[in-house]
Amino acid sequence: MSGSVLIVDDDSAIRTVVAAALKREGHRVTTAASIAELRRALASEVPDVLVTDVVLPDGNGLDVAAGLAGEHPELPIIVFSAQNTLATAVRATEVGAFDYLPKPFDLDVLAQAVRGAIARRQRQPAELAEAEVGGGRR
Repeated sequence: MSGSVLIVDDDSAIRTVVAAALKREGHRVTTAASIAELRRALASEVPDVLVTDVVLPDGNGLDVAAGLAGEHPELPIIVFSAQNTLATAVRATEVGAFDYLPKPFDLDVLAQAVRGAIARRQRQPAELAEAEVGGGRR
């Protein structure tokens, strides 16, 4: 199952490696090095999945994820971070992240998370329609 993925990380080596791995999986990949670049990318197209680092040069990826949950509730967000703390993992969950991966992570694990996020996103419209129909029967 392939889709569009936006990767946000200020480390160009990580962006390159992650993008290459996800492209091999058949995904269309866009990258950004900052929150400002992320915002510009989202203005032109909302991807199927957003993969973001926590520490970015112009802000915190978790804060952005929290804001995007309100703007784009259908957008699954995968967070990765070198700040491998319980607090970071908990905060990722609190902001509604689809998944949290501590760095360094296995590229196969990331690819699996992206596939799962895309599958969930593709199921959401059907689940919402089903809920509306089910709610109307009562």
